[in-house]
Amino acid sequence: MSSAAAEAAVLNLLQQQNKPFSLQNVVDLLAHAGFKKAQITKALDNLGESQRIIVKEFGKTKLFLPNQTQFSVLSKEEYDLKKNEIKELQEAYQKEAAELKDLEQELQQWKNSLSDEELELEIKRLSKQLDEQQCRIVKLSSGAALIPPEERQAVEKRFALVTDIWRKRRSIFDNIWGPISEGLEGKTSDLFEEIGVDTDASLGVSLPELEKLVSPSANGSSPHSAKRLRRT
Repeated sequence: MSSAAAEAAVLNLLQQQNKPFSLQNVVDLLAHAGFKKAQITKALDNLGESQRIIVKEFGKTKLFLPNQTQFSVLSKEEYDLKKNEIKELQEAYQKEAAELKDLEQELQQWKNSLSDEELELEIKRLSKQLDEQQCRIVKLSSGAALIPPEERQAVEKRFALVTDIWRKRRSIFDNIWGPISEGLEGKTSDLFEEIGVDTDASLGVSLPELEKLVSPSANGSSPHSAKRLRRT
């Protein structure tokens, strides 16, 4: 493009915007028109030399703005009218921006929603899960045992073993702690917390209450396992 075309484009931009621009601002705004940085630099220099635009230098930075003598001074009435127009345009812009934001959010929701095929698969999955849960409810309501007897006996046996160990270790600790704690001042619970000793009370558990879970009257466990659980 010719230098005259570059000067015309630069001058038109500055006059329309009527505000200061840096060189890079002008280059970015006119890049879509096919002007190169060198062309715009030369056009700005020529326009400045001919005083068709004003050039302000701040150190190494230059700002370019249109010559203000070409613009007529607005009267107070004209100024107030322009001010009201600007206010109305700003309000209209804010309204349009809010509507655009709502539409973008709605569009995003539609993008995140499931397709027809995905909905069908999800319905099938949930229907299958519902059927399984309903079958389980029916079995529970009828009193049917959902745990095989062999598995239940194995769990009860393991439970009895663990509670026996629990009781024995607690007894060993009590026998050791009794002589040591004689004459100690303060609350035992505070001392246990300080030295890191966990007790049934501090953990909120009760061995007798746990043993009730497998008592013969509660679930029909074997007399042998119940007898072992009642040992002290």
